[in-house]
Amino acid sequence: KRIPRIWKPDIVICGGDMVAGMGVHDTLVMRKMWEGFAKHVTKPLQDNNIPFAFTLGNHDGTVSHQDERKFTQRYWSNRVNTLNINFIDKSHFPAYYSFTKDNVFFISIDASSPSMPKENIEWLETQLKSKEAQQSKIRFVLGHIPLYSVAQERDSKGNVLESHQQLQQLLEKYNVHSY
Repeated sequence: KRIPRIWKPDIVICGGDMVAGMGVHDTLVMRKMWEGFAKHVTKPLQDNNIPFAFTLGNHDGTVSHQDERKFTQRYWSNRVNTLNINFIDKSHFPAYYSFTKDNVFFISIDASSPSMPKENIEWLETQLKSKEAQQSKIRFVLGHIPLYSVAQERDSKGNVLESHQQLQQLLEKYNVHSY
């Protein structure tokens, strides 16, 4: 309630884990989680014309939980037009996509699990090379699993991206401001 009423941001970016999935196989439970998210998060933003973007987290439908993944894809595919963002490429939405906002280029990658698919890395580089990305003032990449851990005991396998060096090289090569 505070976001649209008091803070009035230009855009809201979510780093994933929008719901509490990860092994939920009951469609009714998944539907209720996403309905709650819509009611309390996206609907108030939409009602106030505040753009909303996100990256999928491991609890939102990682590749290893196919039932949740399919549900999440259906959920967001039905709501893609409610996000109020200017897509550059949404052919893989919601898993990964790109958009612009006020001369800033955003790329949401599928870092919902420690192992990013090779095609996602290739797609990322294509996006970073694009005219829209190169002409933007700043470039941001959104991903859930971090490149490196900043907390003790979170620097283990499964808690950081396995391809973090390759991803870091791409981010540096194309002068990405933040991940």
